[in-house]
Amino acid sequence: MNIDFILGFDTPQLAAKVQPWMKDRNCLKTRYPTQQAAGYYASFQAISLFFNQHLNNIFTILLFVDKKQENKAWFDRWAQTYDRFIFRRFMWYWQDRTLAELTAKSKTILEIACGTGVGTEKAARLFPRAKIIATDLSPVMLTKARERLRNKANVTLKLADVERLSLKQKFDSVFCTEAFHHFPNPAKAMSEISKATKKNGLVAITDIHIPPLMITNILFKLEPGFVHMYTRKKWRALFEDAGFEVIKQKRTGLFALMTIGKKR
Repeated sequence: MNIDFILGFDTPQLAAKVQPWMKDRNCLKTRYPTQQAAGYYASFQAISLFFNQHLNNIFTILLFVDKKQENKAWFDRWAQTYDRFIFRRFMWYWQDRTLAELTAKSKTILEIACGTGVGTEKAARLFPRAKIIATDLSPVMLTKARERLRNKANVTLKLADVERLSLKQKFDSVFCTEAFHHFPNPAKAMSEISKATKKNGLVAITDIHIPPLMITNILFKLEPGFVHMYTRKKWRALFEDAGFEVIKQKRTGLFALMTIGKKR
């Protein structure tokens, strides 16, 4: 989307016509009888050109902010009953299969979008000697997770946006389940995950994948905060562009796809 679409005309094309007038003061005065009118028009052209170049970025930022706020509000409201959701059993299975892929000798583990901490609790049980940091965008979800994990000394919970993790340490293993379709900027999310992963570290991401995606991506727009389901090819590109070698892709049950990458 750009300002041409909103205003209904081709701004650069119009500006190209105006530039000769702006160079020729007499012509500009002829076209616009007063200097003030000519100034207004020149200012309008400068503003139009700026917005034509930058409006797409502005709308993208607004979209990301809106989706993040929508996700935060939705999961804050849902936190109290989230674990009673009928499809949670599918999600728990995805967590089990994802955790089984993590490096057995992991000393540091990062979980993205931990929700109420069910997957975090499983990770703490499977890796009792590992230091685990679990993040989520929803403070209410983290409150529920703290209740669940209050006796897990090796777990630290952190309120964080996956696109701005700002973590000082790097991790042997990173995992994320049933959340990536809510991230407005997948490339930025993968870039931040990459920054948080040690060289040769492992990243395992499992997310919903229900073919045909052309249809399900439309139907899932009914889910608050939903952004997109990705093809196998797109997942591979996201990993590779972020500096990972994709070592495995496989279906996890009927409704999910797991992608595993090793940090180069």
